[in-house]
Order: sequence, then structure tokens, then C-alpha cells
Amino acid sequence: TAKTVGLNNNTIRFDLSSDDLHCLNEGEFLNDNIIDFYLQYIYYEKLSDEDRQRTYLFNSFFYKRLTQKDKRDNPDISVAEQRYNRVKRWLRDVDLFAKSYIIVPINQNAHWYIVLIQNLNNVPTEGDLISDDEDDSHEDLSKSKKRRRSSRIIHHTGSTNGLRSSSPASKQYLTDEFEDADEVASDNDVPLQLNIESLVGPKNNSLSPAIIIFDSLRTDSKTRVAPTLREFLQLEYD
Repeated sequence: TAKTVGLNNNTIRFDLSSDDLHCLNEGEFLNDNIIDFYLQYIYYEKLSDEDRQRTYLFNSFFYKRLTQKDKRDNPDISVAEQRYNRVKRWLRDVDLFAKSYIIVPINQNAHWYIVLIQNLNNVPTEGDLISDDEDDSHEDLSKSKKRRRSSRIIHHTGSTNGLRSSSPASKQYLTDEFEDADEVASDNDVPLQLNIESLVGPKNNSLSPAIIIFDSLRTDSKTRVAPTLREFLQLEYD
């Protein structure tokens, strides 16, 4: 039996089945429908109108679609472009770079976690440093800033003291675990230990661009997520 729940004055409707509701019992795994419903509930029922305007919420299928190889992938383009082409239609009516916050729910190995991408338009560029008395036209400056900005989306990991080395065994585990995932290969597959105070503490500007992973399990399997999302954002910006 399905239960229909209305959000945003019943303009958004979710059908939750008995199997979906069973996921809420202790010891059960949450499914994608429950995750999507709860994120939408927070978005429509808890955020202010202003916060909703500056936040974009991807659904639970986005990252899977981005990183799932497809027999229709074009072998004549780069792997990053192949990934981007799988999801680019999702954003035809959305300007991600007008948003302050982008939320990406991800499921890996039956475990859910959240990625928060913040302040994309605050990535520093060389173009920002050009003085007013330069001969460049405004149009050339805009093109210069766009070209340079697109290669510098930042993955904020805080202090390097927060990183610990991984053993050869753990790197082999990563290779096996991600064999079927189409993600960016990382040269430094070590677990990220993020001190959230390094991002929001008084010594840091809250407008800093960052890709932040919120995960209750600090496992080695998150090191490829930020580079994969960064490449997607670069292509979307271009």
C-alpha cells in the first residue's frame, strides 16, 4: 500500500510504499526513495524562500548516472566528456553557478552520504587580478576570467595535517572496489579527514569555494568523488 505525501503546499507529491516505510525500521538500509523524500522535505518545508533560491538539490540518481558507464558513450571524446554527456540534459534549465550551495546525495556500497558544493562563483582567478588600466576590453576580460576559472574548482580538504597515509593494501582495496565505477583516478587515494572548523572557523571566509563531503563513515572510498565532481563542474561551466 502506497502513502502519498504532499510537500510545498501539495505541489510536490511523493508516493511512499510500504517497502519504503519499512526502510525506516531499526537495522534496515535506507533506499533512494526515502533519501529523496527526506531531502525534498528539508528543502521545501525547512528552508526559507531565500535559502531555496540559492540551493540546488540533485536527486539520488545523479551521481550514479554520472559515473555509470554506458554502451552509448562516445569513445572519440575524453572520459570526462563521456561522463558529462550522461547528465548534461538534467541541467538545461538550471544555472548551477547562480547557486551558493549544491547538494549531491551519493550511495556507495549500500551507504549514503552527502556532498556539499559551495560558492562556485568565488573561485579566485588570474582574471580577477587584472587592473582597471589594462588595455583589455570588458569582453576579453570576461572571456579570460571564464577560461581561467573553469580549471580551478577547489576541493577543500583543510590542513594537510588531517591526511594520513594509506598502505599498499588499502590502495589495492580501492582499486578493486572502484573497478566498475567511472570516476576520476586519484594519484593520492588516502582517506580525507576534514576538520569542519577549518572551513567555517573565524579565520576563514564563509564564502570560500569548496567541495565538502559529509560522511558518518570515514572510509578510503571517497577520494575520487571530489575530482569527479570537479571535472563535471568544469565542463558545465565551459
